[in-house]
Amino acid sequence: MLDSTERDIANRLSDGRLDAAITILRPGLESFAQEKLRTEPYVLFVGANHKLSGALSVEGGELRGETMIVRRQCEGLPEISRYFTSRDVRPFFSLRTLNDDRAMSMVAAGLGITVAPSSFKRPGVAAVKLTGLNLARDVGLVLSDRARDSGEISAFSEAVRATYGQAKGARRKVR
Repeated sequence: MLDSTERDIANRLSDGRLDAAITILRPGLESFAQEKLRTEPYVLFVGANHKLSGALSVEGGELRGETMIVRRQCEGLPEISRYFTSRDVRPFFSLRTLNDDRAMSMVAAGLGITVAPSSFKRPGVAAVKLTGLNLARDVGLVLSDRARDSGEISAFSEAVRATYGQAKGARRKVR
């Protein structure tokens, strides 16, 4: 098991130090066998006691004056920033962090709101759709050449599919 950056994962897959990765499917991994597991939208997360916690959706402009938490390594950060800037939302940030768990813990504690993939849902937070933010990411299973050719990790692959709830017919093999 390894928790690492996209670049490190790609390097380890290339040189055989890693057999498989559950990761975001982005440029740089096209040369490996891939299987898309799910597409997940980005949503606004608020604390369970926040005034928006029961809302189904909110227009970004309504968030003027809200304190926010920024996830600095978020792959969607440029688009999320443009979304809020185009709505004249320039928030105060109570936290800028590289740690997603810390960001979500702070949201649960009521210290701010954040935008993150829907899979970040946890107790103490509520997910609210941001009207007009059409941002999603693909999460998939990526295999090294050796793992793909050997078939040794088929049990692992099946467990990953079961855990991530792959829709029938969503498999995508590249190479």
